[in-house]
Amino acid sequence: MRIAKNLAHHKIAVLLIVALLAVQAFCDLSLPRYTSDIVDVGIQQSGVEHASATQLSERTHDLVEMMLPESDEQLFAEAYDKAASGDYTLTEAGYEQREDLDEAMALPLSVVYYADQIPDLDLDQVKAAFDAGLVSKDDVMSMLDESRESMGDMADTLIAQQGIAAARAEYEQLGVDMDAMQMDYLFSTGAKMLMLSALGMRLAAERMREYLQGYQSVCPLTHTELALFPAVLRSQLLSALAEHCRKLSSSSSPDALTDGFAALFSSLRAMAELDQRAFLRSADLAEAELMADPAGVYPRMDDESRDSYRARLSRLAAKNGLEEHVFARQLIEKCREESQKHVQPYIRRTAPPFVGCGQKIITDVPLRTFTLAAFFIGEYLETGKWVFTNIADCNEGMTMAFLTMSMAEIFHSLNMRSQRGSLFTMGSRNWALLVSSFAALLLTTLVCEVPFIAAAFDFTSVEFNEYIIAIGMGFLVIPIVEIVKFFQRLAAKKKVGQN
Repeated sequence: MRIAKNLAHHKIAVLLIVALLAVQAFCDLSLPRYTSDIVDVGIQQSGVEHASATQLSERTHDLVEMMLPESDEQLFAEAYDKAASGDYTLTEAGYEQREDLDEAMALPLSVVYYADQIPDLDLDQVKAAFDAGLVSKDDVMSMLDESRESMGDMADTLIAQQGIAAARAEYEQLGVDMDAMQMDYLFSTGAKMLMLSALGMRLAAERMREYLQGYQSVCPLTHTELALFPAVLRSQLLSALAEHCRKLSSSSSPDALTDGFAALFSSLRAMAELDQRAFLRSADLAEAELMADPAGVYPRMDDESRDSYRARLSRLAAKNGLEEHVFARQLIEKCREESQKHVQPYIRRTAPPFVGCGQKIITDVPLRTFTLAAFFIGEYLETGKWVFTNIADCNEGMTMAFLTMSMAEIFHSLNMRSQRGSLFTMGSRNWALLVSSFAALLLTTLVCEVPFIAAAFDFTSVEFNEYIIAIGMGFLVIPIVEIVKFFQRLAAKKKVGQN
């Protein structure tokens, strides 16, 4: 009773907790279904989800219409419109009643599909007789009922599966790009999974790995494509955050968006804490093949050595016109056949000196130094002192440190367009990267300047001169990386001269 009395003073908080737990439970229960859909629909059914195809040829439309019961004729008539090409396309009314339409069309469409494979059955002649009044609707329904009864207790399941296969055959006959349809389904379903994970306030590496494994069972990714996945995912989260900010400007109840902002920031934190190198290796098909090195040396290599081998394998696979995991498997098999103890003779280490050192310099020393310096500068500009007694009260310093760290990451993304090439000598411009960087800069500013978001992180609004200082300190990462790249190029040239 005492617990109940205490909770009575916090009714709103208790109700909110219950609501959030319900949302999280819904997300957890929905994710396995989407994983199953990726395999069942995306892979096995080539992305075809419904028996009610979005396009029908005139012949298929007329034959299906003949075999529909009278109770479904009105539904079918409203679901399809005839296009200028003579084919029929699904209407808005059809999309709204898709489930009923699937159930009505599955058997007739299956009969059309399988009848074309039976030499003695000519549905065109049946249609001509039906139009001439020689065959009645009851005769056609009797034929369909016999077909259904022959399937036994599994009739509904078999008809649904055959309807999907018939719809896929119809798409192929109309010249629809089935590969594109499959990829669209996989991407859309994967996006739903990731957004549900974000809504559930966690973006688990295991779920991302499951999605990548399902996707790569259809379309294996290269080393470069796989490396871009975290950046693409992060950009989607930032896009969702930008959309929430747009809604905020026009919303009459900003508090309703609080949960969405919390979920997105939680997911962005999870992405920041993700061990990307370990995650990408666990999802890399070629990496899994190399781990079977007969000598057992490759799994024990340090990170820089394995990265060097993996990059070299990617280039060799491209030169040989093979998928990377297939090329890696061939190398391992060749090692076993020729009694080689290690894959080294086939994959030579090409990483120049200073790569590991450069990464350390770039990511650790300057970033930490600039962040710490920004903290002290922020506090000095607020209090006029270089010392502080309680870090919890240093909101200005914490804000300056966050801004500097964010700006350094944004500018560092420009550096990473090339591992060794100078940013200032690149002829082409990556507009997508530039736009994304500008969007990230705006979103970082919003975190500090929108009051309720800033309050969530104990940030404070900064003056213009402080903002310029943060940008300037973040920009310093570019000349530092340029210096490292310069020495990398010198080392590479020296090695070429020695060879």
